[in-house]
Amino acid sequence: MIVLEASTIILLGKINLLETFVSTFSGRVLISKKVRDEIRIKETEENPLIVKLIEDEKIRVSKVNPVRNSSGALNPVRDLSLNGINPALRGGTPYGAEPGIILKSNPAAKQRCIISNGVKNGKLIKKLMDDFNIEIGEAEAIVLALQEKASIVATGDRNAIRACKILKIDFTTAIAILIRAFENDLIDKDEALIKLRKLDSVARYRREIVEDARGRIEGGDGHVNKNT
Repeated sequence: MIVLEASTIILLGKINLLETFVSTFSGRVLISKKVRDEIRIKETEENPLIVKLIEDEKIRVSKVNPVRNSSGALNPVRDLSLNGINPALRGGTPYGAEPGIILKSNPAAKQRCIISNGVKNGKLIKKLMDDFNIEIGEAEAIVLALQEKASIVATGDRNAIRACKILKIDFTTAIAILIRAFENDLIDKDEALIKLRKLDSVARYRREIVEDARGRIEGGDGHVNKNT
């Protein structure tokens, strides 16, 4: 299961990779009502595609409950505080999670992208916003991941990524999803490089990440170096 926030959906839409991602991802894809609302008000070239996925019910609405423990009490979710949390961050790649978690080449897969009908646990959202200086859309995505025990959050926001690292939630980005699509033969090398150039022109990735991604695509390297 993966939770997407708005910037990742929009970036995947801009490079015409969103529908491929939704149809080939090996688990459920979640977005919050706030993310849906953010997308709907944007007048961008890719917006009709995203809206169409919703209208075609490839994106479905699902109610998300507050985080509760076995006794029925609200779960503090590791206290969502910088105090008392081990600051040691997970190892990983410059793109986030391990390669196998992102995309699997499975054209026959019929996965649904589910929209949460609103995250009710407002206190947790507010605490995330305050502790990590992130917007409500990013905070909702992280809370959804915690509530639904999602394996990964897709975000391009630096502070949201920092929150994922500290809370020990795996994360990924649009550039990682592009690389996995190429590695899994969902797009060819020329198309991948075109999409990378487009992504570089609209996103704010560090130059070394873009160049590393280009090298992996041009070299056909199917393995991500954890020490990069």
